[in-house]
Amino acid sequence: HQRRKGRQRGIVTDFVSGDYDTHADFVKVGKGSLGGKARGLAFISNLFKEKLELQNQFPDIIIRVPTTLVISTEGFDNFIDQNNFKDLLGQDFSDARISKMFLESRFPDWLERALELFLKQTGHPLAVRSSSLLEDAQFQPFAGIYKTFMLPNNHRDLKQRLKQLTMAIKLVYASTYQETPQVYAK
Repeated sequence: HQRRKGRQRGIVTDFVSGDYDTHADFVKVGKGSLGGKARGLAFISNLFKEKLELQNQFPDIIIRVPTTLVISTEGFDNFIDQNNFKDLLGQDFSDARISKMFLESRFPDWLERALELFLKQTGHPLAVRSSSLLEDAQFQPFAGIYKTFMLPNNHRDLKQRLKQLTMAIKLVYASTYQETPQVYAK
């Protein structure tokens, strides 16, 4: 893929299936909000690109934000709606049962296609984690409450890598309905 006219590294790029800047540092999939970590990464990535003097101050140290793909709130909301999980909050299900329900659920087709295209361009390890708006609440931050998964992303079969990635995302989504965040919120 060639860079689209007007796009630059360090700028948040909206993912449009089949036509996105594969050289972009920060890609957003879906409409909707970004959580605090995602907004922070986008900001600092852009800052490093705009303020080259920061890098020049420390020439022996390379400072950069890793390539980042963020699924907006639209992805989460679509997944929850599609699988009728809205009413799970307040239910008395074990964490294991919630995880099982999420793993057995359908993943949105549009989101799976976007992730597959991203994986075709990406062979490095992946960190799959939440970027909830709640995590950065000023008076009751939820930082560290939700699950994080590290994926080697090195299987030779793209379908297997995609399956591993969607499973990790489902489990991160499931962790928002599990006991620890529910107790913490109360």
